[in-house]
Amino acid sequence: MFRRVGNREDLMGDALWYMADRTMTAAVRDWETAHGTAVRDPDGELRCLAVMRRYCEAIATNQGFRRLLDDEPTFAIRVLTDPHGRVQPHVMAAHVELLRRDIEEAAASDEPLLLSGPPGSDHEAVARAVHHQSARGSRAMTRSCSSRTGRRTMCRWWMSRR
Repeated sequence: MFRRVGNREDLMGDALWYMADRTMTAAVRDWETAHGTAVRDPDGELRCLAVMRRYCEAIATNQGFRRLLDDEPTFAIRVLTDPHGRVQPHVMAAHVELLRRDIEEAAASDEPLLLSGPPGSDHEAVARAVHHQSARGSRAMTRSCSSRTGRRTMCRWWMSRR
């Protein structure tokens, strides 16, 4: 069968993208079931972050995916991470579209916004994007960070009301 597709990597890439796309759709559907079209949950967390977290949890716990990684780790990593392959460009585009949509909708609101995630997630870039697209975009934005022993560094951004 892989001769019709091109090669084994392309066939596996198509199968993995099909799985990833269905998983992403299910994660979005879970959000919509719980929160409708809201861009934030009741705690202020951005929709795209919750959807991406749910997507990653579902992929990481998938038995078939785990078996592929266990049985053929080099092949799996090559297929999954090739920037010109059948998986990574599609997954990245889906995540970027979720983020773009949420930044636009969050900027249109005055509601508080919670940005959370591991270090290196570039929360400041998201906060600045929301701020600059908001009605307060021309005003100053202030950042304050504090570190808790054994926990993540917490940063908060405030937008000037003047």
